[in-house]
Amino acid sequence: MPKNRKLKNLLDGRNMTAPQDDNVVGGIPLLYRIDMAGGATASSTTTLQGDVVVIDMWVLNRAAGTTSDTVQLFADEAGIIAISDAISVAGADQTIASVGTIDSSLAQTSFLTITETDGGGSDSPACTVYILAYKA
Repeated sequence: MPKNRKLKNLLDGRNMTAPQDDNVVGGIPLLYRIDMAGGATASSTTTLQGDVVVIDMWVLNRAAGTTSDTVQLFADEAGIIAISDAISVAGADQTIASVGTIDSSLAQTSFLTITETDGGGSDSPACTVYILAYKA
């Protein structure tokens, strides 16, 4: 096996362990990127290879949003168990909006479901959702 392929397999998250309390070495963060097409209300579910603990989330608008357009993170496939509050994506193109709260009791999950809710009409913006986590 070529050396670069072996290195790639070590760095993709499958072989990581959870960081321990007071770990002087630290842990490797995982960054998930999920594109949402925009338009009407829609969801996207990613099934993970093991549990992760979500610690942050932000959204990059790829078009202008309007009032009441939101993005929210859920810990289940059905989009019922909310991990985050709803993030407004009502800003201009290339605006970044961050999560206000993450429910730490629900932050350990094997699913990342993003729901983009259009506040009216079909004008919710296309956006990219970034989720920062670490292996549970």
